[in-house]
Amino acid sequence: MSFALPDYASVKLTNINPRIEKHGPESVPAVDLNFTLKAANSVLEHFNPDLLMALYGEPDADEEEQKDLEGVEPVSTFTVLRFPKMNPIKWDSKISGFALAIDYGLGGDSALKIDGCEVGKFVLDCMEGGTVEVKFQVQCNSGLTEKIMGKLSLMIGQEVRIMLTPPEVEPQQDVMPNPLPGQPTPDAPLSATDVFIAGGAPGSVH
Repeated sequence: MSFALPDYASVKLTNINPRIEKHGPESVPAVDLNFTLKAANSVLEHFNPDLLMALYGEPDADEEEQKDLEGVEPVSTFTVLRFPKMNPIKWDSKISGFALAIDYGLGGDSALKIDGCEVGKFVLDCMEGGTVEVKFQVQCNSGLTEKIMGKLSLMIGQEVRIMLTPPEVEPQQDVMPNPLPGQPTPDAPLSATDVFIAGGAPGSVH
């Protein structure tokens, strides 16, 4: 799964749940933020590459072309729900290490920034015409100040712009395969046993 919002996107902050978490003997403030994002159904590919094709089909040639919604990127050519009576889908996945930024209208460096967030509790509500409502929760338990909590409480029910930056994935280092018995490790000096197995010192004449 690769859900993220690398650029600011408009969402609705539907609910805030302030709470206390236990970190060992310490009690620390935490908050759950519930958001709703309206997106083109291509967003489904970030959950599973086959999900879009499984849930949507192409319209008949004589059907009227679906108009794009304002503020939502153009939908794909697959706009007809295959299962219109299906309930919204709960997607059981959580990802930790996100950085959340909330721009509440002032722009610039005034955005609220919270690191170390966990994103999960996804609900995918697919609509006829190719729009998907993505509901999700962001859990934060570090860097929460009275100022941040106060501003968050004033945003409930409002449209805000947020950016969700995923955690960086460290590239895997290439691992050299283990040498076969009797073969020296690459770039390692030859041992006396290696020389004996090879039939003599490198460059020697037999």
